[in-house]
Amino acid sequence: MVDAVGAASLVALAGCWQLAPDSGDDTGDASEAAFFPVGEGGELADGTASSDASDAGDVEAAKASDSSDAGDADAGDGFVPPAAVPGAMPTRASGLGFACRVDSAGGVWCWGDNSFGQTGSPLGDATVAHPTQVAGVTGAIAVAAGDHHACAVTSGHDVFCWGLDAEYQLGHAAATSGDVICPGTVAGETLPCSPAPTAVAGITDAVAIAAAGAWTCALGSGGGVQCWGAVQSTPAPDGGVACGTGTAAQGGTCTPAPYAVPGTAGVAAIAVGYDHGCAAVAGGVDGGDEVACWGANNEGQVSPSACPAYDCASAVVRADLANTVALAAGDEFTCALGVDQVVRCFGDDSVGELGHAPGTAGDLGDDDAGGVFDTTPTAVTSLSGVVSLVGGGSQAACAIVGGGAVECWGDLGVPTPSPTTIAGLPPMAGLGSFDGSLVCGEATDGSDWCFGLAGTPPAAQVE
Repeated sequence: MVDAVGAASLVALAGCWQLAPDSGDDTGDASEAAFFPVGEGGELADGTASSDASDAGDVEAAKASDSSDAGDADAGDGFVPPAAVPGAMPTRASGLGFACRVDSAGGVWCWGDNSFGQTGSPLGDATVAHPTQVAGVTGAIAVAAGDHHACAVTSGHDVFCWGLDAEYQLGHAAATSGDVICPGTVAGETLPCSPAPTAVAGITDAVAIAAAGAWTCALGSGGGVQCWGAVQSTPAPDGGVACGTGTAAQGGTCTPAPYAVPGTAGVAAIAVGYDHGCAAVAGGVDGGDEVACWGANNEGQVSPSACPAYDCASAVVRADLANTVALAAGDEFTCALGVDQVVRCFGDDSVGELGHAPGTAGDLGDDDAGGVFDTTPTAVTSLSGVVSLVGGGSQAACAIVGGGAVECWGDLGVPTPSPTTIAGLPPMAGLGSFDGSLVCGEATDGSDWCFGLAGTPPAAQVE
């Protein structure tokens, strides 16, 4: 159902979708829950202008204010501060039906579906119509969103998370650390959640964050990666393993405390999909980095070589992407932006996630879901001059090309293998990571914009 609201003094649009438990279901984004008034006002809930200085610059400024910051780690050790990598904008993120942004002062603002407290607002507010500041988080430099939770990194290198905790995605065991009980997605179901941000114990050196589905990964100042929550294990069984209260992860292991990902060292940037993660690792050629991935490999989204049981427990360095400057990950696919400004993708291509028609360009048959996949990175058709890249759990990826236009491909409501220009956007400076069909970013004039991959909601400025 789509609901449009209009008035002479306000141009606003709203989208309404049925709530989905996770983004791993290939029925995907039509099942999202959201209410996104967006229009021409350009003001936040407190009346201040939503336009601010470039958030990429804000990240660096926040780091510079802390003499112990991990940004200093780039001196002589090959570490590249995440803000310098032309991937997803670290200060923007959207999940299933909600979105968050970091302002220039380090405050986090969220809006949209609040069924599990994922906007950081009281649970009585099922929908938060306008950006509202999340209490308890200050000095934020980056934000990430999964299906129904969000996490922020602060300039002090701490990580705070809020929202659904059924799969321990907040970094602690369900129903602990102040969790409360939320109504579930079906009658009589209850789930643990927390609208109040809580610190993830054991994380003290975070400089970047990534999330998808029900898990989160943090990049440390020394280039190592730690993750927590539940990641799908493939081939996915029909059932799941019990974790949390009243729910189950889709065939994975729920880990409440951060664990180090084996094989990650010297990492400059991370991206995670629903069932796997990838990192840009120092040591590439032509000014780029190598790519190392881990997790489910049933569609070749991690490595061209098979891992035991299609699950790569340790990061596997690829030999075919040694000139990478940015990464994007979706449900079962990965894309890499090279120093030549070309995007190359590999993994599942059932709906054109790799940027070419399924079954072409070397695609192989897929025993897992009856579709197609490709283990070899293949250039996205008719896309060049890319300056920024982001992917999401909606089986889609988007890129900003020269001039600030946004091109997306994959599941855009219908399979769309060729990059398609998103209409109605001003020139964009960056896009945030996304875990559904809603994508948000910042225009070159500093204003915030969001759009739905399927055209609902259409591109419009966030009020």
